[in-house]
Amino acid sequence: MSLHEYFTACPNGAFFDFPKNEVCHRTPLSWSCVSCNCDSRSYRIKLWRLARVFVQKHLYGVPACITNYIMMTKMSRDVLTPFLPLDSNIYMLDNPISVTDEGRSPVESNKRALFVGRLSREKGVANLSQALRDLGMSAVFVGDGHLRAEIQAQLPDSEFTGWLNKEGVSAKMREARILAFPSTWYEVQPLTPIEAAANGVPSIVSNCTTAIECIEHNERGLHFQHDSVEALKQQLIASQDDKLVERLSRNAYSWYWNNPWTVQRHTRELIAIYEQLQSGKTSVASLPHPVT
Repeated sequence: MSLHEYFTACPNGAFFDFPKNEVCHRTPLSWSCVSCNCDSRSYRIKLWRLARVFVQKHLYGVPACITNYIMMTKMSRDVLTPFLPLDSNIYMLDNPISVTDEGRSPVESNKRALFVGRLSREKGVANLSQALRDLGMSAVFVGDGHLRAEIQAQLPDSEFTGWLNKEGVSAKMREARILAFPSTWYEVQPLTPIEAAANGVPSIVSNCTTAIECIEHNERGLHFQHDSVEALKQQLIASQDDKLVERLSRNAYSWYWNNPWTVQRHTRELIAIYEQLQSGKTSVASLPHPVT
């Protein structure tokens, strides 16, 4: 089973309390979990999700009946492992992306930060908007969501494109000085910072996301404390240093193209995992279940 989200354990699939806009540390299916209205829409939807997980767990025996899992990041592995069978084998496999090598983007000559994704609170855009407004900076926002009108009012000099196709996103990315990835939840393996790195665009990423595993601080991008607007402002200020962003850009570009995340690579590694399972061997990446 490949775990691209957290539904195997968490009813809303995110380990996130959407109304409070914070990571949830409740034990899944405990009374605290059942009684909490953590869904992004309504408690009625939460009840439906609870019923689905109950059926998944007690009628179909998932995850108890599965012992081999593919995960994308160490953070998601650490979050999910306590809720998997004791004899689980964990295999690590990056997701593929489709990107063309157009050479390193000269980010040191570009002016504005870029955000790509849903304009919703869990994506951190409210914090980003406040940080940009406080600094008198503008940015380009690619995407849409319920916060769009609010952020447009706060940042009248910024550009809001709505959703774009692959070519449109790529064009905006190559015009960016840096990618802002201020998400406030774990995510499993966000690919936008990886696509940015493939273009030589470094990222500012929050420290609660799995993106920090690839976007190494002060090497391929910058990290900040996810719930601190001041920390985000500090990194936005740092990104105005031409020499710094050029160094981060060159590192990010070289890192990605040294071993690109192609479909061919993903398929090759996935088949290798299946062959290992067929042979009856356990994964060298398998970890013992932590004591809880």
